[in-house]
Amino acid sequence: MKTSLFARMRSYFATYVEEYRLFFYVLGVLALILGVVAFIQPTEVELPDNISYRHTGLYAYSASAPSEVYQGGKLESGAAIFPAVSCQVDTHYYYLFNSSEAASLQGTYQWTAEVSSSNGWKQNILSLPETSFEGTSLSTSVTLDVCAMEQVIQQVESITGMHNYQYFLSLSPNIRVTGEVRGMPLEDAFSAPLVFVVEPQQIFLQVENTESDPLQPTQSGEIVRWSKSVNTLSIFSLSVPVSVARRIALGGLLLSAIALALPELILRGAAESDEALMARTKFGQRLVEISKLSIDASSQFVRVRNLDDLAALADRLSEKVLLQAGPGRANYYVLSGRTIYLYQKPITAPVPAAAPEHILEDQIRQGIKENQFMIYYQPAVSLETGKITHVEALVRWCQPRREPLLMEEFSPQVEQCGLRSLVDFWALNHICQQIALWHKNGLPPHPVEINLSGQFLRASDAAHTILRTLQESGIDPGLIDLSIHEKELRSNPLGIISNLRTLGAVGMGITMDISPKKNYKIAYEAVGARRLKLGNRVLRKIDPLQPKDGFIQHCVLWAHTHQMQVNAVGVETTQQLKYLRQIGCDQAQGNLVSPPLIAQDLQPYLEHHSKPLHLMDILWRRGLS
Repeated sequence: MKTSLFARMRSYFATYVEEYRLFFYVLGVLALILGVVAFIQPTEVELPDNISYRHTGLYAYSASAPSEVYQGGKLESGAAIFPAVSCQVDTHYYYLFNSSEAASLQGTYQWTAEVSSSNGWKQNILSLPETSFEGTSLSTSVTLDVCAMEQVIQQVESITGMHNYQYFLSLSPNIRVTGEVRGMPLEDAFSAPLVFVVEPQQIFLQVENTESDPLQPTQSGEIVRWSKSVNTLSIFSLSVPVSVARRIALGGLLLSAIALALPELILRGAAESDEALMARTKFGQRLVEISKLSIDASSQFVRVRNLDDLAALADRLSEKVLLQAGPGRANYYVLSGRTIYLYQKPITAPVPAAAPEHILEDQIRQGIKENQFMIYYQPAVSLETGKITHVEALVRWCQPRREPLLMEEFSPQVEQCGLRSLVDFWALNHICQQIALWHKNGLPPHPVEINLSGQFLRASDAAHTILRTLQESGIDPGLIDLSIHEKELRSNPLGIISNLRTLGAVGMGITMDISPKKNYKIAYEAVGARRLKLGNRVLRKIDPLQPKDGFIQHCVLWAHTHQMQVNAVGVETTQQLKYLRQIGCDQAQGNLVSPPLIAQDLQPYLEHHSKPLHLMDILWRRGLS
C-alpha cells in the first residue's frame, strides 16, 4: 500500500508540478521581497517628539494727569502721552512661560530704554541692573521719565543742528530663561520691546500689525526631542511590526524551499526508470505521449540544442510537447505548421565531463586512433542570391554506445589536458584529404571553414604546419577559411596574430567568431578578418516570434563599412532568416538551410543544390518572398 501511495504521489506531482512549483515560486519570491524590505528596515525608529512652549508678555503703562486731559485724571495703557502734563510714566510688565509639560525654570530680566531716529542714531536712556527670578512667571515695573528723554533729544539737536520730527522710544525687560522642560534642557531669550513714536508734543504707541497687540507680545519655541518607536510595514493595508515581518519572510522562504524540494525527493530516481514520468514532471499537462509521429513530405525538421530551449519554444508558440520514448533515446517534438522542432535525448548516461586528465587523455588518443572523431559539414548560403558560399567543418566525438559530443562539449577538458592541438591537427589533415577527394570527383570547389583553437595557433610553427599540410594535399589556400573565437585574442594573443597574418597573406580567409556584446572590432584591427561569424550564442538571443536585435544590426553595419561579410550561424526559423535578410546580413547557416552532414551526404547535397535559384526556392517559399 505504501508503494501504491508513493506512486500516486509521484503521478500527482508529475502532472501538476508546474502549477505546484509556480505557487511556491511566487510564495518564495514574495517572501524574498518581504525579507529584503524587512531586513533593510530597522526594528525601531526615532520619531520627533518635540516639546512646544510659548513666552507671553503683558505691558501696562499709566501716569497721573489733569482730568481735563484724561478722563478720571489718569493716563491708561494705549493712550497717547503728553510730556507737558505727565513726565513720570509707570510701566508694568507681566511675563508667563506656557508649556503642556512640567517646567523647572530660572531666569533674569533687565529693563532697558532706548531712543532712536530713522537716520540710525540711538542712545540708551535707561539700563537697570540684571535681576534674577525663579519659576515660570514674573511681575515687574519701571518708571520712565519722558521729560528727561525730551531733554536728551533737544540737547542732541542743539549740538548737531539736525531736527527730526519723529523719534522712537523702545522699552524692554529683556527676559532670559534657563532650566528643564520634561527633563530636556532649555535656554532661551524673550525680548519683545514696547515701542513708542516720539513727536514734539506727544508720545504714542507704535502699531505695525493690526493682527497682533503690541501690549501683549508672544514668542513660540520648540525643544527638539526624539523618541524610539516600533517600526512597522504596511502589508495589504495592515500595519505589521518589522520584527514580525522578518519572521514571516524567513518562514515563507523556508516553506517554499521545502515545498520546492519535495517533488525532487519524491521523483528521485525516476530519470533512469521512467523518462515519461520525468518529462511529465517538466511539462505537466502540456506533454502528450505518442508512439509514432506522422509527417509528410513538406515537413521540415529543426533540431533544438536542449530541452529547456524546446520548452521555451513551446511556451511561445502555445503548442503541446510530444514525447516518443524508445530504447536508448527519447524524441521530443513541438509542431508549428510544417516546421517540426526536435530534441533527441539519449537515455544512456553521457561521458563524465569531469574525468581525470590521464583517463581523458587516453580516451582522446584512443579516439583518434580508432577514428571515433568525425567531421560534419554544414553549408552556408548567400542571403542575396541563395548560392552556397562555403561549408563549415564541425568535429564530433562519436564514442561507442554514446551520444555524439559536440566540440564545445568536450573542448574545455581537451584543452585542459593539452590535447586540443592534436585534435585540431587531426581535423586539418582529414579536411584537406576530403577537399582533395571532392576535387578528384569533379565537385565544384567550395571554401571550407575550419575552427582552430588558440592553443594550436599560438605555436610558433602553426602557420608553417598548416601550409605544409595544404601543400601535401595539393589544396589551394584560397579554399580554406580559418575561424577563431575573438576571446582567444582578448585573453592571450601572443603568436596567434602573427600566424593569422601570415596565413592571410597567402590567400586564406580569416573568420572571427564573436561573442554577444563583445568588442568585435578586434577582428579587423588585429588580424584583418574577412568575415564576422555570429554564432549560436548570438542568434539564440533573437526571439523566434519577434526576431530583432540591435547588436546584430550594428555588427552588420560596422562590418560592411570595413568591407567584411557577416555570417549568421544557428538560423532555425524563417522569422530569423527574414530579419537577417532585412538588415543586410550576407550569409546564413543553420538547420533551416541544412543540418550538419557527413562527407558522403554533403557531396550529393552540393550537386543537388548547385543552382542558386533552386536553393532560393526552397528557402523563399517558406516566407522570404
